[in-house]
Amino acid sequence: MENKEGCGVIFPNKFKDSESKPNQKGTVRYLGKDLEIALWDKTDKNGNPYYSVKLSEPWKKKEQPRSREEDAF
Repeated sequence: MENKEGCGVIFPNKFKDSESKPNQKGTVRYLGKDLEIALWDKTDKNGNPYYSVKLSEPWKKKEQPRSREEDAF
């Protein structure tokens, strides 16, 4: 799914198994760049609900360095 500039999508996080993982995750397109968005459901000291939000670069799997033996082939 491709987002229009300044728009995005958020879905419930099916893999939330700890408080450190966000309740919702998604993507947003801003200034021509695709970013990941994560939201946590929070409550302030007066009992009012709010969202804590984090924008980040898309996660990319790190490539494993090749061994010298692999380079020989």
